[in-house]
Amino acid sequence: MMTQTRSRVLTPDDAEIADHTVQTGNIGILEKLIPKTRMKSRVLGLDPGETTGSAIMEGASVIHSEQLRTKNMEEAISVLHRMIREWNIFEIACEDYRVYAWESDKHKWAALHTPKLVGAIQTVAWFNKAEVTLRMAIQAKQFVTDEKLVAWGLWKRGERHSRDAIRHAVYHQIFGPGK
Repeated sequence: MMTQTRSRVLTPDDAEIADHTVQTGNIGILEKLIPKTRMKSRVLGLDPGETTGSAIMEGASVIHSEQLRTKNMEEAISVLHRMIREWNIFEIACEDYRVYAWESDKHKWAALHTPKLVGAIQTVAWFNKAEVTLRMAIQAKQFVTDEKLVAWGLWKRGERHSRDAIRHAVYHQIFGPGK
């Protein structure tokens, strides 16, 4: 069954700790940012697109990450369903997608694969009794910067989609679902 987890509000001290991590490279600081109640939580972070970044975190550790080929929707649904079942996932932190006014011209007549994939993720999650929290990319990227990924030992060289999935998973572990 799914458990309710209270969201956490970061204090200025927490932000200072996170910044100190970048300066000193102290990986253990990430564990201090994640509430104790979430240290046994397992979350699947997703950066959806034709290549979908995925990262599974348990507590402060990334236990699996990869870039998935998800251009074909049937294959995407199959791989996501299998991943949720095999890794016993009940929480998903997924990047949301919006068509912004300033980019609307480039989206005219576009198939818009990513928003369809986000809907498929939500459906697959529902069938597997997993909770999905959607966040815009900027939320995770502003807090979980490249420098912090390096300092925390979570940088994946040459895997930008996996890095973005890790950002979403880390953000979710610190702030909890729904925030």
